Amino acid sequence: MYMALVSFDDPGFIVLPTHRIVTKLGMTGGDAIRRLGEYFKVEEVSLAKLKEMTLSYDQEGKIFGLVLEEGCFLLTMIDKEKAKERMVHGKPDIWYDLNVNVLAHLIFDELLELKEDRWESVLKFEHTVDGAVAPLQKGEAQAVFLLQPPKVEMLEKMGAVNERMPQKSTYFYPKLATGLVFYSHQE
Repeated sequence: MYMALVSFDDPGFIVLPTHRIVTKLGMTGGDAIRRLGEYFKVEEVSLAKLKEMTLSYDQEGKIFGLVLEEGCFLLTMIDKEKAKERMVHGKPDIWYDLNVNVLAHLIFDELLELKEDRWESVLKFEHTVDGAVAPLQKGEAQAVFLLQPPKVEMLEKMGAVNERMPQKSTYFYPKLATGLVFYSHQE
């Protein structure tokens, strides 16, 4: 096993977002918007506005971008306490502040009925907005959820309460150089 240790205080250490591409939503875009409207203010915006949203840090799991065939939407959580009631119970408060947890356990699991046993077959992951939206534009996906990156401090806080970061939530930058360790430098 190989590992690298980096200080949380390193000014060059950042975590980038990993957006979710939903290949099979199981409902129309209009139905998804109606369901999301129970917990989120749904505002139609431009793709440029969503790209701008992804450049700022996660706001305690309250803001998401959604791209559908019907258009681009900014989702802003209305009532966090009401939302917590629909998610997994018994987690530390910080767990509910992480946008990937809100996306997985409120939006996917509860509101859109995309249960965890289906995630592997219907979700793809992409780090850039353009790369995430491309499958939708080609007709290969039905929805794209755009996320804000978590603050580095969030990783530290999750670790302090013995919680793991969810799958595809820790895309670190800069990446360690590959090949240096595995490449034979002898000829």
